[in-house]
Amino acid sequence: MWDKNKKTTYFMYQPYECTAVEEYLEDMAEKGWILEKINGCLFTFQKIEPKKLKYSVDAFCEISVLDTEDSDMAMDYREYCIAAGWKYICQAGKIQVFYRSDVESIIPIQTDNREKFTAIFKSSLYNVFMNLLVAVLFGFNLYLQFFQGTLEYNLTSNLSLFSGVMMLSVIAMNLTSVISFFIWAIRSKIKEKNDEFIPYNNYKQLKRKNCLNKIYLGIVMIILIFAASSTNDILSIIAVMLSISLTSIFGVVFIKKFINRRKYSKPAKFAISAIGILITIIVTINITMFGLMIANNSNEEGSDLPQKSTFTLSDLGYKDGNPEEIYERYSKSILAENLHYSGGTEGRHISYDMLKSNYQWTIKLQKDRIIKNMKGYGYDIESVSYKFNLPKDIEVDSIDGGRILLISSPNTIVKVFNNFEDMSQYDFVRTIYEECF
Repeated sequence: MWDKNKKTTYFMYQPYECTAVEEYLEDMAEKGWILEKINGCLFTFQKIEPKKLKYSVDAFCEISVLDTEDSDMAMDYREYCIAAGWKYICQAGKIQVFYRSDVESIIPIQTDNREKFTAIFKSSLYNVFMNLLVAVLFGFNLYLQFFQGTLEYNLTSNLSLFSGVMMLSVIAMNLTSVISFFIWAIRSKIKEKNDEFIPYNNYKQLKRKNCLNKIYLGIVMIILIFAASSTNDILSIIAVMLSISLTSIFGVVFIKKFINRRKYSKPAKFAISAIGILITIIVTINITMFGLMIANNSNEEGSDLPQKSTFTLSDLGYKDGNPEEIYERYSKSILAENLHYSGGTEGRHISYDMLKSNYQWTIKLQKDRIIKNMKGYGYDIESVSYKFNLPKDIEVDSIDGGRILLISSPNTIVKVFNNFEDMSQYDFVRTIYEECF
């Protein structure tokens, strides 16, 4: 039930941005809200009379993000701060939050700038490592999806394109945090060596960074909505998203419970959590890609194929084979459309993939990828355009001695297997050109 005396806000931060969090909490207190708890990036506030409060958001590197909230070391530090006149509110990972109402007579909890910098730097490393790990894993998955193999599926599936943009948003969000941390660390280290004041990101700087992250999240939400609306199986998309959420939550909870069962050393805790999170991320990525693929296949099966394939055996002067043995797969996205056709008789069989697009760069990208893959398989590739008396913008490449032909224009590319010994290559290519271009 909604409680008007409580308020929850979304506020992304890192331990080295503790000063910005203090400014944010003090600003909320002046508006009549006092912090009650922090859960990840969710800040829960309780309504109070507007007043000035002084907050101290302390990074305590001696505790682990996987420790229970009331670990012995956390309690010792907490008692020390309470004895100094501060009131304890909550703990979030390595962060402990305190406040005071007597803002005129404040004794800072941390007075040594070097010790404070070291504590904050060490406390931030875990978060930065996780940000970097997520960015690398999603980047590797993106590389496998779009830079390995041919691109028929990726270019002609809205779901694949949108999932790629989603992964780019996640990578950008995490890299923003990593880059921001290293900029701060380098600047602070220089200041420390010169015995100058060590600056910490203030609320204004953090708002700028969070504005970027909100843009990334907004892009992801728009993509999810668009992806769901572009398929006939919206329930599959919802199921995939729920699976991702549940897998992530279950992974984090399981890791914490596993570690809390025994008293592990700090290196052991870090290793266990890193391996656990790595497995969770890999499983999440695989669920995403597998689920989107299923949803996309469901969408393709429900879509209408062209009334007649562009090119069949009858166009070569032969009789088409049994219709039940003909396989066609058609897919279309905002970038391109692809038709795969395979059919024929026992003696004569034709198989080809035809990609069409209004964007010439997609055709060039697909052609370069096919040639790269074929060279990787050890096939010889020869440009034979001069043999067929075709327009200048039509290019023909012979692969594996003419067994495979690659015929392309600025807006169309056809990869076809030539299995017709009783037809000259000239007539074969000319017929494809007349029917497909």
